[in-house]
Amino acid sequence: MTAAAAAPETDSRRGRLTLVLGVVPGVATAPALATTAAQAAPGVERMAALMVPGGDVESQVREALATGGWDGGFVMSGDVDEVVAAAPDVVLVEDLLEINPSGSRHLSRRQDVEELLGRGLSVRAAVSVTQLRAAREVVRRYTGILPRNTLPDDLLDLADEVELLDVSPATLLERRSQGDRRLSAAPAVLFTAEALGTLRELALDITRRRVSQDLRGGDAAPAVPKAGSGRVLVLLTRGASPDRLVRAGHRLAEATGAPWTVAHAPPDADTDHGLRRTASTETRDALRLAAALGADSLALALPRGGGGDVVERVLDYAHGHTVTDIVVGRPASRGLGRLFRRPLADRLIDRAGGIAVHTVDTSEPDGARMMLTWRIDQRRPWFHEYLVSAVGAFLAAGFIRLVQPVVPADTLSIVMLLAVLFSATAYGLAAALFTAVLSVGLFNVFFLPPVREFSAGAPENVLLLGLFVVMGAITSNLAGRLHDQAATAHRRERNTAALFRLAREIATAPTPEDVLKAVVHQLDEILGLRSSLYLPPTGERGAPALNGRRPVPSYPPHLAPGPRDREAIDWVFEQGRPAGPGTGTYEDATTLFWPLRTPHGAVGVLGLSGMAAERSRQPQFRRRLESLAGLAAVAIERMMLSREIEAARFTAQTESLRSALLSSISHDLRTPLASIIGSATSLLSFGRTYDESVRQDLLRTILEEAERLNRFVGNLLQMTKLESGAITPKRQWIDVDDLIGTTLERMERRLQGHQVVTEVEPLLPPLNVDFVLMENVLTNLLDNAVKYSPPGSTITVRAARRHDSTGDGAGDDTLCLAITDQGVGIAPEDHTHVFDKFFRVYAKDSVIAGTGLGLAICKGIVETHGGALELESQGPESQGQHRGTTFRILLPLPPLPKEYHPEGSENA
Repeated sequence: MTAAAAAPETDSRRGRLTLVLGVVPGVATAPALATTAAQAAPGVERMAALMVPGGDVESQVREALATGGWDGGFVMSGDVDEVVAAAPDVVLVEDLLEINPSGSRHLSRRQDVEELLGRGLSVRAAVSVTQLRAAREVVRRYTGILPRNTLPDDLLDLADEVELLDVSPATLLERRSQGDRRLSAAPAVLFTAEALGTLRELALDITRRRVSQDLRGGDAAPAVPKAGSGRVLVLLTRGASPDRLVRAGHRLAEATGAPWTVAHAPPDADTDHGLRRTASTETRDALRLAAALGADSLALALPRGGGGDVVERVLDYAHGHTVTDIVVGRPASRGLGRLFRRPLADRLIDRAGGIAVHTVDTSEPDGARMMLTWRIDQRRPWFHEYLVSAVGAFLAAGFIRLVQPVVPADTLSIVMLLAVLFSATAYGLAAALFTAVLSVGLFNVFFLPPVREFSAGAPENVLLLGLFVVMGAITSNLAGRLHDQAATAHRRERNTAALFRLAREIATAPTPEDVLKAVVHQLDEILGLRSSLYLPPTGERGAPALNGRRPVPSYPPHLAPGPRDREAIDWVFEQGRPAGPGTGTYEDATTLFWPLRTPHGAVGVLGLSGMAAERSRQPQFRRRLESLAGLAAVAIERMMLSREIEAARFTAQTESLRSALLSSISHDLRTPLASIIGSATSLLSFGRTYDESVRQDLLRTILEEAERLNRFVGNLLQMTKLESGAITPKRQWIDVDDLIGTTLERMERRLQGHQVVTEVEPLLPPLNVDFVLMENVLTNLLDNAVKYSPPGSTITVRAARRHDSTGDGAGDDTLCLAITDQGVGIAPEDHTHVFDKFFRVYAKDSVIAGTGLGLAICKGIVETHGGALELESQGPESQGQHRGTTFRILLPLPPLPKEYHPEGSENA
């Protein structure tokens, strides 16, 4: 018989999970899974089994499919990636608790199923009732063994469909007696008519609840309570697991179809009350689980002082809200406190009247109980504490011997109690009990008559021993608490200090490489392990490790992960979950890989080498690593964002320069081109009709505009080389007169219409510069003077040494080349901008052509030679008077080599 209960559809990206429920392991076999899959979904064309291929299982599955008339494709593999690559419609998993073979990605099949569901594949998995956590007590009742490796109860709630593969107990007993291999693997004590009947009843009850949930609309609509039904009240009591109380209340509410409420104490309630307060982390988690399962939350307003008022308040609420069932926890252990105050469950049962009280026997460690710490400090060998305790007892006895002549010995037993208290405080209960017995023996033998004889039955010995034991237990309990609190505070202090150091190092790191270095070095120091970082290439923040985009070793740069580690890194980056020793995934990897995630996605993977599996499973270590990894992830994300911002700024700047360049040269290059094209067209079309003077004038126009265009293009090339750092001066010793003369000769036609005056100081030393580049500088400055000076004005070129202000002659190492025009001048506010690219003085810009690059190029070339370019101008013209502008080129004069003897120089 097969009963199915369908849950509502979940996220479309997640695969569909179907649980095939059997009574004992071996009922829902792989062939049975395949047969039910073919029957339940006739449209299935491809099927895969997540099992180790080969053997009888594969042949039995194929035979079962062929017998059922199914002829689709079938693949059996123990590797998750191979199953995913086969792209099946349904994946069969025989046992969710099965441990994967060595070399698998995950430790258990259940983790494989979670990954398959996350990849959008539908899964049919076999589950036994004995594997569910809810059936642990039933299994213990019949076997005497409490199963520890079980599946959580909420697995049934997460499943989209639950199918019961019902087989009668008689059939199961017959199959086992005939040697069924799968049934023989289950404990023999389960195969009795009574045990199988109970487990079958539990399986039917689970399926019935799922069918009832489906009839009520599942999670898509709230459950409609039956007419006249009451309410289930779950009390989260101290000393009982809140998670199990919530699940017990949920099962009861589902069975009765009634609404249910989870009650707890408010945060400011007295600790004497039996209910849990919301300040507890376990309580908050349980309330979140209850809300997800459809329960209401209630903070009972409890009166101060505790006592019976708690029961009164609970019953008042129950009577006022038609509560018919109360679920309450009953601690399994019975301590001394029960002699003075009965548990809340017992008091509710006494006074509940017609309300059914369901007790859940579940307990958990409670910090408020007596701890009786046997050993406080386990860093030293066990005999150390007993040796020191014995010394303390003998010292106390020696002190009594010293003061015995003054004070009677029978009143000094309190001194021996000090030794017991010292042992309990320093070492715990075990050492205190040892010291108590030793102290009683010493006091009896040496100080109570008859001396040097031990009287075991003396009443005072029994009283002293009992007193010492009680005081030792109380003191060790208090000392243990203080020790644990101090250790907790120390751990928190270390974690806070570690986070502070990491944050400080990250905040002060100036470059991205320093950020990575700080993260790795600080984690090495804090965790005592070898850390490494794997980040996606630049521009791939948050990108999944697919299609070749994967995290690469980032720091230390010499990392070379092996093939297995490479797989683990990609999986961690894609799934966002840790892998490596102690995680259940890639257990055979040599490194623990931890995801670095932020709210915006994965930013990288942290690797921790030398990690032991036991340490990685410790909750304390995981919490600490989570904090450090979170801080490191934020720092790395900030580094990546800063890179993106810098790249965006560079792109915007490049676009701005490109726009300015196009805007500038679109007109300035078109003007000479238009003149060249017009003159050339006139010559070609009407050249024969023009006289010689007109033709010469047109040819000169073509030549001048071509040279002008050549200067524009040359400036653009020069600017590009300067910005890329491609210009390296080819220095040579040149004469200043030659430089000025060559430049003026080259600019002869350009300078026509202006008077050029040259003033060169005699006997100037030679310059060690690049002749071509310095000629380019003078050409640009002279061209600039021509453009901004009126026709007929004077342009002066001066060359002289510049003396320093000290007047001691030590500063005669600079040559000043000055070019002065009688042009329009430059306003003071523009002095700082004239050397910027594409900047031009806008007062006359509408009639003067140019790209705005000449002065920027001049400044770059001069600075490349170690010099400076200065500007002096009194401002624009005033009332028609031209004030002019002076540009000064300051070049250093290095010492002349001994072998250099310039011609005509008398002071070489």
